[in-house]
Amino acid sequence: MTTSDRIHLRLFVEVSPSRSAEVAAALTRRLAHLGNVRTADLGRYWKIPEYTEFDIEVTPTGNVSACVAAIRALQPAGWSGDAWTSHPDGPKFLLPQVRWVWLTSDDR
Repeated sequence: MTTSDRIHLRLFVEVSPSRSAEVAAALTRRLAHLGNVRTADLGRYWKIPEYTEFDIEVTPTGNVSACVAAIRALQPAGWSGDAWTSHPDGPKFLLPQVRWVWLTSDDR
């Protein structure tokens, strides 16, 4: 595996297209303490049209592994490997509308 200085998050968020820019800005703000954050709205998720897909790239100000740990610590419950899944009565990740997250970096 190669070393990278970036972390990638793929999120599926239950949000209408009219609010996707607002959600993208909120996601960026909530991760900004970790480093430079770039959030892209990839549009409706073809399998579940109620979801909007977002791609987030974080370039941490510090160590990548520590940043990955900090992201996981934002909501420790719900992780299975590199994926986080929302449960109806369970805790939320970043925003209440987030339904699924995939976290990856080349530094692990």
